[in-house]
Amino acid sequence: MKLRTGVLTAVVVLCGFRAVANDAVPVTADNFVRAESDLYFGSVTKKYGLGDIKLDRGPTPLDQHTVIRMNRDTLYGAGVFDLDGGPVTITLPDAGDRFMSLQIISEDHYVPAVIYKPGSYTFTKDDVGTRYMMTAFRVLIDPNDAEDVTKVHALQDAIKVKQPGGPGKLEEASQKKVRDALLMLAETLPDTKGMFGKKGEVDPVDRVGLRLGRQS
Repeated sequence: MKLRTGVLTAVVVLCGFRAVANDAVPVTADNFVRAESDLYFGSVTKKYGLGDIKLDRGPTPLDQHTVIRMNRDTLYGAGVFDLDGGPVTITLPDAGDRFMSLQIISEDHYVPAVIYKPGSYTFTKDDVGTRYMMTAFRVLIDPNDAEDVTKVHALQDAIKVKQPGGPGKLEEASQKKVRDALLMLAETLPDTKGMFGKKGEVDPVDRVGLRLGRQS
């Protein structure tokens, strides 16, 4: 663990210094996680807007993956919220035996909540731990079965989001070369243990970028 930590830190710091000339905010080992979150939060906001969600109606095209290794039997959805604008309430319908989940992701790349049950759930800045929150939706589908597709679309339509004080605004930083170096290192990891979870439950090394190449 000590060797892996040392190698990771060296790569992040060296690449961060090389990126200073191109980046508005220099990326180092101390701020890489927040910078990586900015990358994903910014891309989702540019595609879907701030303070709302977008639910894909079909499998993700192979050349348009927003994260690495997206599943072909899953419909995804995402949204970014500025919690300075007020609490966000998300209502999930009853999916029965079908897999459906809502994942909450903080700016620090922690996962304070993963929800599988129907109901209304409210999230505040104190709950999430950071100003911005990303929501990730997943629902299982058989894309070759027209009847199943219709059922899944009905479930998606039943998902509701409310933020009376929103939407707020998105303020971004930037990062470049550190991510590429960590993607190469990620290929050496055998599994995803310790990469995802709440603060205090994740492995500090795996969480800082090495998870990039192991997402599914």
